[in-house]
Amino acid sequence: RLASLRCWCPLRAWRCESPPAHSYGFFIAAVVYEKTPKYLSGFIIAGALLFGIALASLLGSAGMINPAVAFGVGYFNIMYMIAPLVGSILGMQLYKYLES
Repeated sequence: RLASLRCWCPLRAWRCESPPAHSYGFFIAAVVYEKTPKYLSGFIIAGALLFGIALASLLGSAGMINPAVAFGVGYFNIMYMIAPLVGSILGMQLYKYLES
């Protein structure tokens, strides 16, 4: 059951959810800025999501790098809502900075 995997400590949830969302945002930015072949864009986004979920799980989280999914399955810790958003924004900004 997912309830046994809950990460209730806010700082731990931040540490577990922000880096995977950061990498996910980085790869989404690569697709949005059209720096990847169009025929591979779906695979890149799916692979980035899989990598993010695996990384979040290895860090001790339930792998909820999407706030809507976290809310839908009952993870009401505010860090499960904020950390992925901030991590994605930082990942996209990092890509934009490195790309320019």
